[in-house]
Amino acid sequence: MLRLFPLSSSFHDAATVQATVERLRAALLAGQVPHELAPGAAQANALLVLTGGTEHLALEAWAGRPEPALILAHPDQNSLPAALEILARIRQEGRRGRILMLHDAPGAFEELRRAAVLLDLHERLQKCRLGRIGAPSDWLVASMPGPATVKAAWGPEVVDVDLAELEAAIDQADPAEAAADLAHFRDGSRAILEPSAGDLKAAARVSAALRRLVAHHRLDACTLRCFDLVKGRGTTGCLGLSRLLDAGIPAACEGDLFELTGGIEGW
Repeated sequence: MLRLFPLSSSFHDAATVQATVERLRAALLAGQVPHELAPGAAQANALLVLTGGTEHLALEAWAGRPEPALILAHPDQNSLPAALEILARIRQEGRRGRILMLHDAPGAFEELRRAAVLLDLHERLQKCRLGRIGAPSDWLVASMPGPATVKAAWGPEVVDVDLAELEAAIDQADPAEAAADLAHFRDGSRAILEPSAGDLKAAARVSAALRRLVAHHRLDACTLRCFDLVKGRGTTGCLGLSRLLDAGIPAACEGDLFELTGGIEGW
């Protein structure tokens, strides 16, 4: 949802400014763009430039905010010239931003709807916890961003979970949970060619343990240093990661954070 912080100059008539707000909101509603007016700059995720003379107001409203500035302008009351000046200053400061116009051109509202979705995604990412269960695999020499880099680039918090904790969770796995995972995998298969009954039981215990770790650490996604399980226990995390994916929890192998976050780009 777009949470708009309206900006107008005191030189403009209040009734005219209010009429502009109502007109623009009606256009957004007609374009099926989810939005609301924010009670203050801190609660806003976009600036609505109603009139000229609002450059300093916009910069004050966005001061100290690391995220890109989304600036909405319209064709009247010197809105666009003010928006261009605001964006130029933001970029001079090394920050990012963009201007979207509120008008009837083809595709205008589609872009606004997309912006609303991206802003929602950005806000959700700030609250996400990515679990790194075990260190990244040794061969991932270019796929090992530190927690601070991930936080700065995408927003999520990286939660490091020692592989020993997973080992303990496997040893203590609930037999009923592991049996349920095994039955789900076995009964949904057309045929089982390679793994033995013992292989399946071991993988099911890993699956149950992974699910417990995800719940205990309140993880929204996770990545697993899986080859240590192959070497140490003769099993893999593949079934468990697959079950997490089925449950809507992004899950990757080899401790690879890029596999979880590489598709997310800023503006």
